[in-house]
Amino acid sequence: MAKHFMRIKLGRIYFNMSGRKLATLVFFPSLACALFIILINLKPTYLIKTELTISTSLPGEIKKGSLKGLPRALRRTIRVSQKISIASGQASFQEKLAILKSENLLDNFIEQYNLKPLLFPKRWDNANQKWIKPEPGIIKIIFEWVAFQPSDISKSRRKNFEPKDHKAFKRLSNKLKIKLNKKNGLISVSLKWQNPAIGTEIVEDFITYANDFVLQKEQDDINSEIKNIEQLLKKEKRAVNIKLLLEQIEQRKIRLSTLASPLSQPFKVVIAAKPPAEPVFKSPIIGLLAVWLLSGAFTLIVLSRNSYTQY
Repeated sequence: MAKHFMRIKLGRIYFNMSGRKLATLVFFPSLACALFIILINLKPTYLIKTELTISTSLPGEIKKGSLKGLPRALRRTIRVSQKISIASGQASFQEKLAILKSENLLDNFIEQYNLKPLLFPKRWDNANQKWIKPEPGIIKIIFEWVAFQPSDISKSRRKNFEPKDHKAFKRLSNKLKIKLNKKNGLISVSLKWQNPAIGTEIVEDFITYANDFVLQKEQDDINSEIKNIEQLLKKEKRAVNIKLLLEQIEQRKIRLSTLASPLSQPFKVVIAAKPPAEPVFKSPIIGLLAVWLLSGAFTLIVLSRNSYTQY
């Protein structure tokens, strides 16, 4: 019985493949991809989600007509102060969303809640409450051996093994995703974490800290406005103007008192974060494609060692 062959071209080389070899060429890359998926899912990862809405109220707003009666110079000074305050990030939906995504907020959050031990658990000695030296990879060992003399390696070792701030930021930013749903205007905050209970707590702490961060910024801006008006008040001698300036200060103090209310939170939780019951199934397309191509090329080379012909 005649065997059926399929000719496969690789560059300038042609390979004559039988049906069995062609099946092998498909089987082994498929097996490699299956093993790859099993390996990356050995450690389960959970996806914790919450959804927020953003409040866009203006703190320290000047009531319409409240500046009437003040000299033009005073009105201009107060209005410029108010515009600077608004431009600093109090009002706009997009500005508050930018603050929520900002590197500054995430850096401060990591430091405030001491998240480095959770982000680098293998480098943190919980029993002795100290950082330990990370185990070097093969490439790093070879580099140290080539770059340093044996006597210099011990001198080059640093005593402080705490991970750098930028590495902690990069690790958390890869796990924490913030997206805007343009259809309903809600903000989705999601975190991938191996422990669902700890991951949920981190998400809740992040929302709490983001609210405190923005509110503190608004309080600082309003206090700055009050100081500017108080400076004008010291120079003013007319009783009518003094009264109007005092009213401006009072308006801002009222706004400061309202910022302490839960209703003034910039980010309000619509759907609260809950520990998920099932882990996320990971099957990265790029990783699978790389495994398929590498294993396919290796299988093709093995199968065609004695069966290729030069074209």
